[in-house]
Amino acid sequence: MRRLSLLIPLLVACGGAGPSVTRVVDGRPVEGRFVPPVAYELFLRGAVAEETGQLDLAIQAFEQTARLDPDDALVWTRVAQARCRKDPHDADARLALDRALTIAPDFGPALALTTTCGEGGADAARRAIHAEPADVPLAVSMQRRLASDDDARQRLTALALAHPTASAWAALYEWGDAHSDDVLSSWAASRLARSPAWTTKLSEHAKALAGDGALVPARALSGALVDGEGRVTDPLVARLAIDDALSRADRAAATRRASKCQVSLTDVAARALVLGDVVSAIDLATLVVGADPDDVSARMVLAAAGERAQDLAVVKRALVSVKSAQPEASATLVFARALARTGAEDEARAFAAAPKLLLGTDALLVPLAVDLAARVGIDAPALPEEARIELALRNDDRATLQSLTGGDRRHRLAAGAWLSPKNATEVKALALALGQRAPDDPLVRASILHLLAASEPSASPPTIAIALELLRLGPIDPIAVASSLDVLGSTPSAARDFTRAKARMALVAVTPHEHHLAQ
Repeated sequence: MRRLSLLIPLLVACGGAGPSVTRVVDGRPVEGRFVPPVAYELFLRGAVAEETGQLDLAIQAFEQTARLDPDDALVWTRVAQARCRKDPHDADARLALDRALTIAPDFGPALALTTTCGEGGADAARRAIHAEPADVPLAVSMQRRLASDDDARQRLTALALAHPTASAWAALYEWGDAHSDDVLSSWAASRLARSPAWTTKLSEHAKALAGDGALVPARALSGALVDGEGRVTDPLVARLAIDDALSRADRAAATRRASKCQVSLTDVAARALVLGDVVSAIDLATLVVGADPDDVSARMVLAAAGERAQDLAVVKRALVSVKSAQPEASATLVFARALARTGAEDEARAFAAAPKLLLGTDALLVPLAVDLAARVGIDAPALPEEARIELALRNDDRATLQSLTGGDRRHRLAAGAWLSPKNATEVKALALALGQRAPDDPLVRASILHLLAASEPSASPPTIAIALELLRLGPIDPIAVASSLDVLGSTPSAARDFTRAKARMALVAVTPHEHHLAQ
């Protein structure tokens, strides 16, 4: 009853005569002519009835008010609004709106109503916002009608900066999200993230960004959500928030977010190790072992960190103590990788194939699982679909790709690009969308390169340029290098770059297909 709470004190203020009176429409104070107390009482009665859903009573009260005071644009606007809510096709609603705009052609509430209960279009929406430029609720209601206008982005941005309310940021977020403007939507989302009301929706947005390859904004938004007042329950969002802190070398934020989301310090340590922060991995795992010397997962992380530090004896000694344990997935993966690197492939296979390694769309751990599967051989059913798609690409296994239709958008793009790049309209639409959202993601770039090469009789200069850019990405991505080799190998003028690409493939080749490409 927010609108009524504003109306009541204003009614009291109208007991005496005066040149003007303030009334409220949709929560906005509107200055108008002074009206007789009887008319104002009827107006209030109509507002109460409309607020409580009694539209017939509201229409009756507002029309009685209009008969007493026929020159008030607000009264006719309320007649139209009540009638339109009862029946959007009510011709009398349109007549009431016309009467209001005849009295006051630039009356913002009436102009706004024409866009939802009349024939007013974008021009009426612009006039409404121009009439009340600081009116956040009005701008929010108009943003969809202005969605195709070039100035909508600037208007909503300026509004959010001038009036940084939740509704203004929400309008900006919705507009940016609808128009694939990730810079705008992520900026607005970060302001909304502190509100518990937005936690669920923005958690889905963060996961969608990660699934599209836009890891930096996905991690930043997840961090804002975890640091906000809402409760983040999605395990992937929690880990994206932790990765955000670790990528910025903010160990305190990483451990604080882990505690809030009930993620173990061992998991944080393992993720730090995958991100290349060996010192943090050792320090965090050592804290866990100090509190619980029997924590197998923490000791596995320490052993894996020892392998990264070229202390292979540490890894060998850890084998006996962990064989019968039930460690965490992240710790198991980094430990299995360490085992594989030391030549203990049978032991690595036993750990990496554990059912607990169903990782979903964890962009940090899926590539690690794929590399392990390629090195030591893991049954495909033990891997999530995203990992199975990447493994099939690395094996040039198109038969398997045919059976994989799920996964996040970037993996669906990759599978489609390798299978039928010439005819897949959906794949091309995905390439366009993800090329804007995550242009630097190696898998997205490699997929776009496949689509371009398949549509050209010979590689064009732009296609060759993309192939060369993929070679400069770091760390070296086997799928990206393989895609570059396909293009450069068919381009006689790129023989030198082709030789360089083969040398890079030799550094990361694991599967038979990759070894063949490196020869």
